[in-house]
Amino acid sequence: MKKFFVSVLSIMLPFSLFLPNHVQASETPNTESVTLDSDSYIIEQQGNTIKVTSASDDSETKVVFKNDYQSATVYEDGLTYEVTQDAAGSILVNGSMFLEKEESQLKLLKATSNSYKYVTTFKTKKSAYTKSGGLGIAAAGLLGGPAGTIATIAGIITSLGSFAKSNEVYIKIVQYYNSYTHMVRNTYYFYKNSNYTGLLKSYTAEQRLFS
Repeated sequence: MKKFFVSVLSIMLPFSLFLPNHVQASETPNTESVTLDSDSYIIEQQGNTIKVTSASDDSETKVVFKNDYQSATVYEDGLTYEVTQDAAGSILVNGSMFLEKEESQLKLLKATSNSYKYVTTFKTKKSAYTKSGGLGIAAAGLLGGPAGTIATIAGIITSLGSFAKSNEVYIKIVQYYNSYTHMVRNTYYFYKNSNYTGLLKSYTAEQRLFS
């Protein structure tokens, strides 16, 4: 079984500003297994639908993308969540802020091979994510086309175990981009206070947008 050790938003956010919502999911079913704490999940993707099934109790979460991946509906534990993106690029769940995007005045210019330019900052919190990561999957899809590979989805779910035993955690992601190398650099900050103070941990990860 493949293992994925990434932050809660470390894969979905790099695509937030640079990829239009036109990447289509394969019609051929893809399946991946992932373990979070003591529970295992089966993740299946077909067309515009992603299904996450818990191996322990057969509970199922379904994410259905709509309107050419401009919105999504998440079905989980008998509840329905409507996920949309506002004009500023932030993600809303049932009309409430889920992933806040700060406005950036940056205009990407030609970069040198080692220069990064600030793009934007995202803010969210641990409690916004359901156990299976269904809302994170939906947000990933709205930010950059469908959630993409099963590895991406599995990574989002796996990462939720990082603070599974903690109280609320507030997350800030500062994003940079090198238009010369097509590399995205995300710096993640995890705080214990809602005003984003009391730093718990931080780290930086990089990913190339285009191969």
